Amino acid sequence: MRIFSQYIFFLLLLVCTNASAQVPRGTPTEAYPSGSASLVCELETKKVSYGEPVRVHLEGTRLATKIDYRVITGSQSVEVSGSFSRSAAVSQSSNATSVMVDTSGFRPGSYRLIATAIADGKTTSCEVNFSVFYATAARPTENYQRVKLFFATDRATGETQGDVQTFTSSRAENGSLKFGTAEVSIPRDHRMGELERPSLLRLEFREDPEKHIVLLKATTLNEDVFLKELQARINSDPQKEVLIFIHGYSVTFEEAARRLGQITYDLGFAGAPILYSWPSQGTIFGYTADEATIEWVIPHFENFLHFVAEQTGASTMYVIAHSMGNRAVSGALKALADKGQTLKPKLKEIVMAAPDIDAGVFQQLASAIQTTGGRFTIYESSKDLALEASHRFHGFARLGDTNPTVHVFDGYDCIEATGIDTGFLGHSYVMESGSILGDIFELFKGKDPASRFRLAAMRVDGKSYWSFRK
Repeated sequence: MRIFSQYIFFLLLLVCTNASAQVPRGTPTEAYPSGSASLVCELETKKVSYGEPVRVHLEGTRLATKIDYRVITGSQSVEVSGSFSRSAAVSQSSNATSVMVDTSGFRPGSYRLIATAIADGKTTSCEVNFSVFYATAARPTENYQRVKLFFATDRATGETQGDVQTFTSSRAENGSLKFGTAEVSIPRDHRMGELERPSLLRLEFREDPEKHIVLLKATTLNEDVFLKELQARINSDPQKEVLIFIHGYSVTFEEAARRLGQITYDLGFAGAPILYSWPSQGTIFGYTADEATIEWVIPHFENFLHFVAEQTGASTMYVIAHSMGNRAVSGALKALADKGQTLKPKLKEIVMAAPDIDAGVFQQLASAIQTTGGRFTIYESSKDLALEASHRFHGFARLGDTNPTVHVFDGYDCIEATGIDTGFLGHSYVMESGSILGDIFELFKGKDPASRFRLAAMRVDGKSYWSFRK
């Protein structure tokens, strides 16, 4: 019902509707594969027990002389890859090939296999998901995995419900930050990009951590204890990395924690995941209140970035900001720039997911905030109904909405994701698309867009950007 009511709300904001979204008028600088049969991946089974090999059946490999495969994992940070050649005789006579992937070194969790075939100089690819689970007596009694998160929030404290300290939509007194840790359940059969929740269609009336992503625990800690626990987690990671996630409009603390749990698991992030949760009203009718509050949040988030960079011992910081949360990130970084400060080299990657920011305002900020961090990546789409509604509501284009054209800025990696399959409103696609999560995985490994195989180079108005291959 919440999703349906959101949909109705955004439709009411649209002054008029479009029969279809307009795709940016860019032109590719790389040709998409053509002239050969498409590649299709089929799994013998989608779930295998620990150590059991995965067999992937590939259709469309006729004439392919080389086939590569890669496994991107949601439970470990190491990529598995391989390739083999096919003789000309086999290539001419068979249109099918099987790939066996050894999972003996895999941990239980979700995985994505990408296969690529090369024939006559043309490339086709396909992707398929599978999971690995414990099948012996040593299997844990809990049929789900716990993901531990850290959090900072300037929300007011609510009541305690069991093991969960709740937080309200009210602003904390004097904007003081509260710190703590949380645990989120990830079902063993979790699928990459999904935020599994109870469904009335399946007659599910309660949360079940074996089926759903659930906030199991949330505990507040004083700053000293929080810092010690965070430092211990960071020191246990050889790379000493932290991932900071800041959510957008109409999101509760509990919803934000579940989302970061899913992102952490799907990315196989081995460092310390930290949620920054600001006092969104958590309701679709609280948009104007959230707009006012996000401005109030900016100095708190700026101080928090200093805290992480200077006191935790982290060597590398990643930030993922969604929707209206990008306003807090942009504002905080602009404040740093105005003071002549920078978070380089620690602040390595800033991911701006479907940013609900006035595109014209951001153009005025872009040069300044670029000096405060490493690489900035903006994901944009013309299928985002929430940002289309925001565009019409404000009367000005939003940074994350590519209708009628993609927004491109010098020094930024602007990625047009209209071709990606989106959800009901198309606003959470960055966290829900396996392709985009895979792209972020490669981004966090330091790969530039030109070396990330899902992306094709494009140009519009003489400027370069990137688009997901179709």
